[in-house]
Amino acid sequence: MNPRPNDIAILFFSRSESEEIQHKKFTNKRKTNLSIAAALISSTEAVLHTSNFSYFTIDSAQQTGLNFGERFSNALQLVFEKGYSKIIAIGNDCPMLTQKDLTKAATILDSQRNVLGPATDGGIYLLGIQKEHFNADQFKELRWQSAHLFSDLEQYFSNQKTSADQLSRKADIDNETDLKALFRLQPNAKSVQLLKELFFGKSYKKKSQYIDPHFISQFHQSLGLRGPPKI
Repeated sequence: MNPRPNDIAILFFSRSESEEIQHKKFTNKRKTNLSIAAALISSTEAVLHTSNFSYFTIDSAQQTGLNFGERFSNALQLVFEKGYSKIIAIGNDCPMLTQKDLTKAATILDSQRNVLGPATDGGIYLLGIQKEHFNADQFKELRWQSAHLFSDLEQYFSNQKTSADQLSRKADIDNETDLKALFRLQPNAKSVQLLKELFFGKSYKKKSQYIDPHFISQFHQSLGLRGPPKI
């Protein structure tokens, strides 16, 4: 079954790179920290550009609410109010997210089910939710940004008399430890190669792995050409 793009929107819920490094520390060097945060955001944007779905970027300037749960719930509500009946929500911290993940999530949503992309730390890297199963008041009270989030969402959907299918488990990147683990587990991915270049700088030695210069060029262009949020 092919998903119907007109029913589904993607919500890219993200902080700007400058705000991101106020909450996440990938390295002790501020400039490198900023570059890594920018690379993670651009990596996600590159995946969005390859999808066939409408997407809306809601960053810190558009987010409203006193805490993460309120801000995220309000962002979902805003996209639902645009007329979409299904939303795939993603953040900026999963460099191994692919266009195939979005397509699979959309196919599940098109079958009137919900979907979760579980993260290795107990959180999620993707949420796919039907409008009819979204209760903003309950949703904002979940233990967001914690190791309990995935189980909370499973319970939430159970309370809604439904359930959520699961995508494959992936790592999200919140700190230097996560980043180094990604380097070990996914050493050959293009997005990971770029993060390694940024993290290690001149000390990073390219061995047999070839990095497509067009990919790096696209990343640098995206840093300078990223426009205002699509909202």
